[in-house]
Amino acid sequence: MNRIADKLCKTVTTAEQVQTAVDGVTIQQVIEGYADSRATEASQTAVHTYEQKYGLKDGAKVEQPSGGGGSGQGGAPVQTPQGGGTDPVLLQTLQSLQESNRKLSERLDRMDSERTTSSRKQQLSGIIAKLPENLKKAYERTPVDGLTDEQFNTLIGEVTTEVDGIVQATQQKGAIFGRPSATGGSGSQGGELTQEQKDAIAHRDNKPASGGQPF
Repeated sequence: MNRIADKLCKTVTTAEQVQTAVDGVTIQQVIEGYADSRATEASQTAVHTYEQKYGLKDGAKVEQPSGGGGSGQGGAPVQTPQGGGTDPVLLQTLQSLQESNRKLSERLDRMDSERTTSSRKQQLSGIIAKLPENLKKAYERTPVDGLTDEQFNTLIGEVTTEVDGIVQATQQKGAIFGRPSATGGSGSQGGELTQEQKDAIAHRDNKPASGGQPF
């Protein structure tokens, strides 16, 4: 939280912006910030331990003072990694941290994607709720995952226009959604689509408009 607060302090310049900035912080940002801080701290600790063990500073050898009878830290023996290479324990630690951070990021991305898809489906369902079941099916199969926000907003605008047009056209023809024919005749009561309705929704199901209903 301190890392996020420090970041917000650099961007917020007025009192009015404080609440807006705080409200904009998501749980994903908090989790990612915490994971990044833990990975950074662990990496720094591992590097510090490695440098202290082998008498290094910023990757360079630290000259030890000669003499002194071994008093103080100057007389402490310094280990040198065999072959002059990287300590395998340190390397394994860093690789484990990187792998853990990668898995956490992938999990958060997947959770965010699932949450976005669910929210989009709910929004789409609200728009097509005024249609009868046989007209809803094609729209319910419309893929909403993998779309950018701009693409999804465009899709919602198109679907809203189509649904409003279908409802208006059907009402003008005297059809009533959801009511069976009182006489048992073949009058259009929302069960059989007109050609205009087929044309309006056929492309949502990737099927030709003619030759029957698109679902």
